[in-house]
Amino acid sequence: MVVLGCKIRKDKAEQFKEACKAAGTTPNAVFAAAINEFLAEREPRE
Repeated sequence: MVVLGCKIRKDKAEQFKEACKAAGTTPNAVFAAAINEFLAEREPRE
């Protein structure tokens, strides 16, 4: 495992954390899903 990070304004980070909590998920889960989707869209097709 490795930790990835990004810079985001503090107010947006707090808003994002609250939105994740309200949706019953975590920022990590949202990031992981976005990364998986991004990579899947770019996999070579046979």
